[in-house]
Amino acid sequence: MAKIDIITMKRCFLYAYLFLSCVICGCNDYNNEVLLNRLISVQNEGDTCPYNALERYDSLGAIFEHENEYLRSKYALLGVRLQDKAFITHTNDSVINLLYDYFINYGNSCEKQEVCYYMGSVYRDLHDTPRAVKYFLEAIQVAETEANIDSAIYERSYLQLAAIYRKQLNYEEALKMSLKGLEIAESANVNSIRNYSSIANGYYYLNDTIETVRYSRIVIEKILDEGLIIENSDVIASRMHDFAKFGYKAEADYCYALLQHLPEDARPKNYLINLAVYCKNCVSPDSAAAVFHRIQESDKSIAQQYNSTQFLMKYYASVGNYEEATRFALLFSDANRNLLKDMNVEQTLNARNEFQYIRDRDKEAAMMEQIGRTRLIWAVSIIVMILLLMSLLFFHYHRQRRLLKIIMERNNAVDNARGLIQKYEEELEQSHDIIETKEKELATKYSMIETLDVELKNAEDSIKRLMVQNETLTKFALMKKFSAGTEDAAEIIAKYKRAADGKCTLSEDDWSELIAAVDCVYPNFTSEINERLKDIKLHNLRICYLLKIGMTNPQIVNITGNPPQTVWYRVKRIKEALGNNR
Repeated sequence: MAKIDIITMKRCFLYAYLFLSCVICGCNDYNNEVLLNRLISVQNEGDTCPYNALERYDSLGAIFEHENEYLRSKYALLGVRLQDKAFITHTNDSVINLLYDYFINYGNSCEKQEVCYYMGSVYRDLHDTPRAVKYFLEAIQVAETEANIDSAIYERSYLQLAAIYRKQLNYEEALKMSLKGLEIAESANVNSIRNYSSIANGYYYLNDTIETVRYSRIVIEKILDEGLIIENSDVIASRMHDFAKFGYKAEADYCYALLQHLPEDARPKNYLINLAVYCKNCVSPDSAAAVFHRIQESDKSIAQQYNSTQFLMKYYASVGNYEEATRFALLFSDANRNLLKDMNVEQTLNARNEFQYIRDRDKEAAMMEQIGRTRLIWAVSIIVMILLLMSLLFFHYHRQRRLLKIIMERNNAVDNARGLIQKYEEELEQSHDIIETKEKELATKYSMIETLDVELKNAEDSIKRLMVQNETLTKFALMKKFSAGTEDAAEIIAKYKRAADGKCTLSEDDWSELIAAVDCVYPNFTSEINERLKDIKLHNLRICYLLKIGMTNPQIVNITGNPPQTVWYRVKRIKEALGNNR
C-alpha cells in the first residue's frame, strides 16, 4: 500500500511540474508579445516624431533591463534607430557591434537587415567609409537573398550608398544607386520623394540640366500631392537651389513661396545657403549679400564660411567698397586654409579607415579559426559533462529511494502544520470582518462629505444668481435714470466730447453713465458687442462706446490716456469685429 502511495505521489509531482511549466511558458510568451508591441509603437512614432519617441524610449529602460537577451537586444537596436532618425551623430560602435553579433546569429531576416543597415549608419557617422559601404551592401544582400524583408530599409540602403558615392565625387555610381532605390520604392509602394530628390541631385552633379529640372518638378509635385511640406522642407530648399542655378525663375519662386509660408523654426538647416543662391540668381546681388551676411554670422561651419566670404569678397569689390572686400578676402583666405586642412584630415582619416578595415578583416579570419578550435574543445567538454551527468543521475536515483521513507515519516508533521494553518485562517477571517466594518464606516463618512459638497455647490449657484440679479438691477437703475428721453443721454455724450478736448475729467461713475446713456440711445448696441466680441476686456468695451458716440482716435487717446499706437491697434481690431460702418 505504501509503495502504491509513493508511485501515485511521484506521478502527481510530475503532472504538477508539467502543468506549471506550461503556464510559465505561456505567461512568458504573452509578456514578450506585450513588450514587443510597445517597442513597435515607439518605433512607429519615431518615423515621424523621433524626439518624442526618444522620450518614450528612455522611460522603458527600467522595464527591459531585467528581460531576456532577445528583448534587451531589440530595445538597444531601437535606441540606435531612433538616434539615427533624430540625426544625432553616433560616436562609437561598441553597442552596434554587440547587436550585430547577436542578430546575425539569432535574428530573423528583418532583424539581420536592420542591424546591418544601422551598422553602416554608425560607421558613416564615424567617417569610416569602407566599413559603412560594406554594411550597407550587406543589408542589401540580406534583402535580396531572404524573404520577409523591410522594403523601406532596402530602399534607404541604396540612398545611403548614393550619398557616400556623391561625397567621393563618384557621381555616376551615385546616380545608379538612386535609380535603384527609386525602383525598389515604387515596387514596394513606399514614399519615394527622397529617391526622386536623390536622382535630381545625381543629374545636377553630372550637369544634366534637363533631367535635373524634370526630376525636381516631380519632387515638388509629389510633396504637394502628399501634403508633406514641413517633413520635406530641406528637399524643397535643395530644389529651389537647382531651379535658381539653371535659370528656372518661376519654379524657384514657387519653392521660395512654399518655404516662406513655413514657421521660422520649421525651416530646414540648408535654407539660408539655398536662399542665398536663389537671391543671387533670381533677385539681386544686394539681397544675396544680405543672406550671406546672415550665414557668415550664424553658421560657423568651414564650408558655409568659405561660400559666404567668397561671395561677399566679390560683391564688395564689384560695388567699389574695397575696404569690406579686403576684410572678406582675408576671411576667405582663412576659410580656404581651414577647408584644405579639413580635406586633408578627411583623406587621412579615410586612408586610416581603409587600413583598419583590412587589418580587422585579417583579425576576423584569425578569430574564426580560433572559434573553430574553441567549438571543438566545447564539444569534447560537453560529452564529458553528459557522462558525468548520467553518473550523477544514477547516484540520485538510489538516493531518492532512501529519501522516500523519510518523506512518509514527515507526512504526520505536515498534517499537524495543516491544523495550525487552519487555526490561523480562522483568525484571519475575524480580521477581515473587522476591516469590513471599518470600510462601511468610511463609506458613511464619504457619503456625508458628498452631501456637504452638493450643499456647497447649491450655495455657490445661489450666490452667482444673486450677483447676476444685482448686475441686472444696477443696469436697470441706470437705464431708468435716462428713461425720460434722450436729452440726458445727449448731455452725457456731450460731456465726453468736452473731456476729449481736455475741458473736464471723468470718474468711474461717469463711465457707467456713458454706458447707460448709449444703451438708452442705442438699445441693441450692448447685445451686438457681446455677440461679436467674446470675452471683451473693460478697456476695449469703453473704446467701443466711445466709437459709438463718434469719437476719433485722437479724442480716444485724450480720454483714456493710452498711447496712440495702442489706441489705434485696439480701434482697428474692434472695427474689424463690428464692421467699419458700425
